[in-house]
Amino acid sequence: MKVKIVMVIFPSILILASLACGSSTPLQTVITTATPGEALAVPTIALPALVPMGRVGETITQGAYTLSLANVETAYTYGDFRSAKAGNKFIAVELVFQSSTSTGVNVNPFFATIKEPAGYEYSPVLFGKDPSLKSQNNLPSGELVRGWVTFEVPEASSGFILTYSPFSFEGIKIRFDLGQ
Repeated sequence: MKVKIVMVIFPSILILASLACGSSTPLQTVITTATPGEALAVPTIALPALVPMGRVGETITQGAYTLSLANVETAYTYGDFRSAKAGNKFIAVELVFQSSTSTGVNVNPFFATIKEPAGYEYSPVLFGKDPSLKSQNNLPSGELVRGWVTFEVPEASSGFILTYSPFSFEGIKIRFDLGQ
């Protein structure tokens, strides 16, 4: 009988302890909109810890990551050797990253995906619009990285949401409505 009680009480204590140790402070997210000649880092809208959604030309700050969606472009070819398959198109997004931590943030085009309303999710292609976004570990505070991330999607699809979700303990998930 004592063994059964211990088997029930001990896991319950572990679960309660892990919940108590979890952070109760929500991750703050700030979305900013830049106008010509204005710095991108000026906050204009502060949102709760829900996953907010920015638009083209806006900047979202979450944790140590500041991400701007500078441009979105649709094309069928890039250069002489990069053509979308029949019935597909390319959607390229120009991203600008900035770190706000001395330890830096990790930038990787493969942390980005786009998803259509039907639920289909697409990963970046290896070769797309240049200059492509390059991976960088530990982007120092205040420095910027800019580049294009390209996706191949069905031609008839639309309503895409871009999600940038790096590996982090903070649960960073930055989203933009591509307006396409």
